[in-house]
Amino acid sequence: MVSISTAYSQLADQLVGEIMGGRYPLGSRLPTEAELCRDTGLARGTVRQALLRIQDAGMISRRPGDGSRVVALAPIDDYQPVAGSPDDIVTLVQRTRILHPQVREVVADTALAARLGVARGSKWHLTEGPRVRRDRRQRQRPLCWSEHFLPAGSRGLDIVMSGDFTASQAGAYETEQVVSAEALDVRLATMLESECPTALIVTRRQRADDGRLVAIGIHTHPADRYQLRTMIQRRPS
Repeated sequence: MVSISTAYSQLADQLVGEIMGGRYPLGSRLPTEAELCRDTGLARGTVRQALLRIQDAGMISRRPGDGSRVVALAPIDDYQPVAGSPDDIVTLVQRTRILHPQVREVVADTALAARLGVARGSKWHLTEGPRVRRDRRQRQRPLCWSEHFLPAGSRGLDIVMSGDFTASQAGAYETEQVVSAEALDVRLATMLESECPTALIVTRRQRADDGRLVAIGIHTHPADRYQLRTMIQRRPS
């Protein structure tokens, strides 16, 4: 007789293999618990344990009414703050969320206008707060402090809050990504539970075809928690 732990591990491994093999692409939904029970003959509790295992690996997001949606094509243990493609942006947003977001309207004074690269006096809708992994159930240390600026009167707040958008939507705009280093603000250091004096700032600006800014995201990370690593291939001899 197959044990329950072995049964859910086998189902989890099967589904992970199908995700990595392309059967379930990024943004798609897995079969429902009822469908998996019907197809495998397993009890609902066993199926649920398998899905929780995949969720904890960072590959799916599970929300009431939305089912199990694929948010990463491979198990992800480490949070990567810098995106390299529209798929990466979708994964970052769908796998994380702003905890207890603060929402307010702001008018860009001289300092904020320079920071955002916008006109002084322009009006913005700001959503900010500590960013955490969306599917971790235990208490967790924040990944970064996120600020999302949308032009006043524009639509898109629901997408920012839910992370429910696709790679094609993310790729519909030109995205400029800038990585810089700054001193970590004392207030943010407290919020992020960090004693590091410096921060890694990842700023992403999205523009429409006419050059109009449609969104600005600024993400402040304690510099001692993350590093950027690239591989430069040698020239063939």
